This record gives sequence, C-alpha cells and structure tokens, in this order.
Amino acid sequence: MAREAITQLEQLGVNQLGFEPYGPDSQVPEGISLAVTPDEMDFVPEGMEEVINIGHRPCTPGTMIEMAIRLELEGLLEEKGFRNYMKSMAAGNYSFDQMFVRSRKMESRFDILMDILDEGMIGVNEKGEVYACNQKAAEITGVNRTRVSGKIWREVFPYIPFDACMEGKSALPPKLIRIGTANINLGLVPVLRNGECIGAFAASRGLTIWKNARMN
Repeated sequence: MAREAITQLEQLGVNQLGFEPYGPDSQVPEGISLAVTPDEMDFVPEGMEEVINIGHRPCTPGTMIEMAIRLELEGLLEEKGFRNYMKSMAAGNYSFDQMFVRSRKMESRFDILMDILDEGMIGVNEKGEVYACNQKAAEITGVNRTRVSGKIWREVFPYIPFDACMEGKSALPPKLIRIGTANINLGLVPVLRNGECIGAFAASRGLTIWKNARMN
C-alpha cells in the first residue's frame, strides 16, 4: 500500500521528493526526517522532525478487486454497491489500472508455471509467510495448498530450513530429508533484491521420491 501511494503521488506530479516505503517492521533509512502518513500517526517512527498527515485513504477500486479475488468473492464485484463505489472513486487513473491488470497477468502466469513444473516448489516472503506452493509440493507434503497460504512456514513446514537460507542470504545445497513416508532431495535458494533477502524458495531439484517398502 505504501508503494501504491508513492506511485499515485508521482502520477499526480509530486516528483520533487523521493519517497521510501515504511512499515512497522521496517528500518528508517538514514537521512530521512520527514514522514508522510495516511492518518496512521501511531506508525510514524520516532525522531521525525516533521510529519505530514494526508488523512485517511479509502480503498481504491483496484484494492477492492484484489481483496475480492483473493477471498474468492468475485460475485460481489457485480453488485450495485460495488459499482456505485467505483463511480464515487473514479479518478481516470489509466496508468494504475494498467499496472493492476499487468500484475494480475504476471501472477496468473507465475501460478501456471509453478504447476507445470515437475518439481515441488514452496515459496515464502520476508516475513516467513507461505505465498507459493505448487501441486507437486502439496502432493509430497500432504498439505492443502489453499490452507497453507499466508501461514508462517514453521507452522506447516517445520522441517524446511528457510531461516538458515534467508539469514545467510545464500543457497543451501540439496539435502536428503524425510517427509512423512517419502524421502526427497531438497534445496533452498534465497530471493534477493538490492542485497536484501525478501524471501526464499524450497525446491526438489532432480527429485527422486521413494517410499519405504515396509510401510503401507
């Protein structure tokens, strides 16, 4: 949401200032003494010399659409209440609409690519939340893909050392581990951006699965 706000400010012509997104778990970059907040004064970091409160930001139609899709409530988008809301919020923001459509297409292609891979793939973000789990990984681990989404990896995949991979910011070579009655060769790779780790993927590279012949 912070990045979205920055994009909208730039589109409105506020280009003379450089903005940095900030959240409760973020570190304040050095040299910044001015904070801009959408009526969330409790989240303004200490030490700011000046604070600009731009007031409460209502959800944009794009945000409402995203929420409906993720909650599988697309039917609400056809109701009169949502159409009236869109009209009241209409700003002719063509660039943002295009960005939203492009984002949805990329996410759809990512999901398709994940599912056609003949490898188990599990992805977590910088908070350790599971955001990707393809069908192959679900079959191997015996989890429900929908139910694990958004959960902390330790709760559902405690045997996968995501923390070691992310803290070390380096790939972990494939290692044989046991999941239930299956033995798999699992490796991990971090996802880096500007030198910072923003997540990690666990992948069963060159996977060979075999089940203990003595177990049913």
